[in-house]
Amino acid sequence: MLITANDVIHAWWVPDFGIKKDAIPGYINEMWFAPTSRACTAASARTVRRDHGFMPVVVEVKTQAEFDAWLEAQKAARQASATPRRRPPPSSPGQSAGGRPGRQRGVRAP
Repeated sequence: MLITANDVIHAWWVPDFGIKKDAIPGYINEMWFAPTSRACTAASARTVRRDHGFMPVVVEVKTQAEFDAWLEAQKAARQASATPRRRPPPSSPGQSAGGRPGRQRGVRAP
C-alpha cells in the first residue's frame, strides 16, 4: 500500500493487520501486509491538532475483481460529473431549442 498525506503527518495504524506507518505530506511511503479480515477499523496514532482523534477510518479488503469494478465505477462517476451539459440543437432553422423563434447568425429574416 502506498500512503501519503495532504496536510500533516498521520501515523497510519491498522491494529488488526499489525501495521503502523507514517503518512507524510510530500512523501510517498509504502507498507506491506497480509490482511486477516475483510473489514476493520484504522486510526491515526498521532494527535497533531484538535479533534484529530475523531477521524474514523474503515479498511475494506476487496478481491482484485471487486476493486476493478469499484475503480471503473469511480471513473464513470468522475467522467459524468466532468462532462458539461449541452443544449440540444434547434429543431428547425430560425427556432431555438425550445421551439420558440430565435436568432441565428448568418440567417436573414424574409
